[in-house]
Amino acid sequence: MEIIDLCIIGAGEVVRERYSLGLAATRNLSRFRVSWIYDILPVSEVSLTLQKFPSAVYTQIPRSVSEAVHLIIQEVPPSAVVIIATPVQFHIPYAIQMLGKFRLIAVEKPLTNSQEEYAIFESLTDQINQSYFLLSYYLIEKALPYLIFCCPDFHVKPYIDLIEPIIEPELLSELHKELGLPQKLVACILESVGFAGSLDNRSWVLTPEAGGNTWETLFHLTCLVSVGFKNASRRFTILQSYRGVVNEISSMFNNQLPQDTANLVHLKTDEISAIIFAAKYLHSKSHQRWLKLECQGGEMVIDFSSTVLTVETKSYKIQYQLSDPTPYATQFFILSEMLENSAIPFPQKVYTEGFMLNAQIYEFSQRFRPELYEKGLSAKVLANSLGADNNLGFLWETPYNLPRIKA
Repeated sequence: MEIIDLCIIGAGEVVRERYSLGLAATRNLSRFRVSWIYDILPVSEVSLTLQKFPSAVYTQIPRSVSEAVHLIIQEVPPSAVVIIATPVQFHIPYAIQMLGKFRLIAVEKPLTNSQEEYAIFESLTDQINQSYFLLSYYLIEKALPYLIFCCPDFHVKPYIDLIEPIIEPELLSELHKELGLPQKLVACILESVGFAGSLDNRSWVLTPEAGGNTWETLFHLTCLVSVGFKNASRRFTILQSYRGVVNEISSMFNNQLPQDTANLVHLKTDEISAIIFAAKYLHSKSHQRWLKLECQGGEMVIDFSSTVLTVETKSYKIQYQLSDPTPYATQFFILSEMLENSAIPFPQKVYTEGFMLNAQIYEFSQRFRPELYEKGLSAKVLANSLGADNNLGFLWETPYNLPRIKA
């Protein structure tokens, strides 16, 4: 079996914790070997990551993307698969200069913050004759049962082999018929951070250089929303777009919602409406990670924590689940299959509408508060459109009937 060498640009937590677990889980079924790791940090600061990949050669690269790419091209053969696991502001610069130079280019946590960036991503993904441009992120993989159910492009091997039980085409068709058209979508990622000290690096804050963790999360939820809208007109109207925390929102969380962590978007088409919310929370039992799509004849709910999709109609109540409930191995299973069979639909199909919608949301909110970029966000900063209601009561109308969280 051919061994495929991986070159990873970035040596942060995603690589250290998720990639190490994912590759370890696929060791007997996959042919990947991490041979090169690059980062701008000195080796002493990435030693924990390097311990997880003993076969990798580590090189500290210049901060200049052009100089870094020149160095990488000299050391890494074209047959390698390159994974860009850098902060989001380096995704496009690295991808542009590397496209066509390697067997495949993958991007961890892809993100777009403007129409211009969307156009660049779209042009890059169209150049698959030169090099694949895979977009991957574990939240999308956690939603794989939902994607398979909602998106025909994913109702093929190897995707259907990654969930259980396998969805039979006849049953899938019947469920779609009973569900009917979508009417309302609500998605929430409220993540507990336990205590304020874990947020000291302020990586969640929106800056000119980085989207912040919750903005990245919101983007991936936006992509899932676009999949849920597949039968709608897709003429999105953004009713509201919040950044940061205001008193009305923070008080609902007993004022334990850290400043600068909240992102809330309310949008609609002619047919359905959607509310998506992402935030960090200073509470040990505050995890809420779910997406609910209400349709004319029933509903479907994906619980991102358990990777369970529940589909309920008048005649059916069926559950599907990711075979690997910790999805870190899933992207490497898919990556291996894609290298074997180029006819497999690429994960970026999920992002096609999401990229554009994300750019619209970002630019929409920035019109109201251009000063957001000065020092990140604060409790006093709110990008609010049309004076829309900021009631977050929907968080407690969850499929799990979760009560208000008490301090």
